[in-house]
Amino acid sequence: MKASHVNMRILMAAMAAILSLPLFAIAQISWVKSFDAAVKQAAKEKKFIVLDVSASW
Repeated sequence: MKASHVNMRILMAAMAAILSLPLFAIAQISWVKSFDAAVKQAAKEKKFIVLDVSASW
């Protein structure tokens, strides 16, 4: 196989791996609707809290 074909296969495999990363990250999100429960869970798991706030003006 030519070097250009090997490089192209490596590039395609790397792109597939990079593009699939968000799928794994999304699968791990569990939304908590109670602030108190979120604080307790974050403290227990030593994680941050993300507040998603929006308004329709």
